[in-house]
Amino acid sequence: MPTYTATDYEPVPPGLYTARLEQIEEATSQHGTYYRWCFLIEDAGEQKERKVYANVSEKFGPQSKARRWCEQMIGRSIRKGERFDTDELLGRSYHIMVSNTPEDERGRVFDSVDNVHRIRPKAEPEREEAHE
Repeated sequence: MPTYTATDYEPVPPGLYTARLEQIEEATSQHGTYYRWCFLIEDAGEQKERKVYANVSEKFGPQSKARRWCEQMIGRSIRKGERFDTDELLGRSYHIMVSNTPEDERGRVFDSVDNVHRIRPKAEPEREEAHE
């Protein structure tokens, strides 16, 4: 007979991380279709290569999480009527803000992605003009 060792889930601590968007999977709940966004933490340290998730609805209006995140990730507004394919976002790195949920009835705490932003390119150093 097998012998089991009980484990527990340790959530990723709250904070800002650099993470790569690995995949977006369609899922269904009692409320309808939603998408599960999976990020892989790239920062050095004990959280490196941990996965964190965000559930995002299929709504894409101006105030929706999906629209807001996509705009923040590409660094521009998405115009009314524009079709945007989230495949453009996959495999790229972003800054993500992770939070932890309050304890549930069984004392469990989970991590959650609260926000996503593109990583701004580093500014080039200012050049001094030559004086004559």
